[in-house]
Amino acid sequence: MRKLKKYEYELTVLSNVILSPREQEGIFLDDDQKKKCTLDNINIIYPFYQYGMYDKYDKKNAKYYIPGSSLKGAVFKGKSKILVDDIKIRNDRIKLGKLNKVQYIPKKRQEESEEEQKQMILDTYFPNIGVEMLEGNEKPLAGIFYSEEDIKERLLEVHEDSKRKIEKLIQKIEDSIELNSYHKEKSERSQNCEMKLKEVQNNLKEILKNRKETEYLFFLGGYKGLLLMRTFEEMPEKSAIYIDEDKNLPYGLCKIVMKE
Repeated sequence: MRKLKKYEYELTVLSNVILSPREQEGIFLDDDQKKKCTLDNINIIYPFYQYGMYDKYDKKNAKYYIPGSSLKGAVFKGKSKILVDDIKIRNDRIKLGKLNKVQYIPKKRQEESEEEQKQMILDTYFPNIGVEMLEGNEKPLAGIFYSEEDIKERLLEVHEDSKRKIEKLIQKIEDSIELNSYHKEKSERSQNCEMKLKEVQNNLKEILKNRKETEYLFFLGGYKGLLLMRTFEEMPEKSAIYIDEDKNLPYGLCKIVMKE
C-alpha cells in the first residue's frame, strides 16, 4: 500500500452553503423560541451539520462542521483512495435564513396568452421554514486531504466541470430574461427579478474572469438546481434557479486553494 500524502488547503465560501443532514428532521420551534427567532413566521428550522443530535434549536451551544464525506463527494466524487477531514465551523459563521427561488420561469414554448402567463419573480421558497447556512465570507477555512495521488489534477477537473455548469446557468438566466420579455408590461416584482438575475450573471462572469490558476471552483451543499448538480449536454428545461440574495450568486459556490 502506497503512503498517503497530506495536502493542506484553504476553502473560501463565496456564497451561502446549505448542508443539512439527510437523516435530521426539521426542528420544530416552541412558542418561546419563535419569539426569539430572528426570522418572522418560522415554524421549523433545518440545521447545518453539527456533532450530536438535538431536539431543540440551540445555535449558541451547537458544534458545527462541514463533513469530510460531503467535501469528498463534491470535489472528488467519492473516490475511495482519498481521505478528507471534517472542517469545524465557528458558530458566528452560521446564519439563519430563508431560501430564495425564481418562480414561474418561462418555458420555451408559450401556449398561453400573455394575460394567462405568470410573470417571473424571485420569492421565498417554503416561507415558514428557516435554514441554517454557512455564510459566504472571504476569510478562508483550513482543511486537509490525504491521497496516494497528486490531487491537483482532480481539482482541475472539478473546476472545469463547475465552469461549464456556471456557463450553463449564465445562459439559462439569459434565456429566462428573454422569454420573460414576452410580457410587454411587467410588474415591479418581475422587473426586480430580472435585475437580480442580471446581477447574478455579472457576478458569475467576474468570478470566472478573475479566477487565478491556483483557485479551483466547485459547488457544495443543496439547493443548487439541476444545472449545478451535474454537467449536461443539453440545457434541462425544468431546472430551478435558487438565489443567495446576500451575495447575488447561486447557493454553495466555493473555491479551494492548495497550500504549498
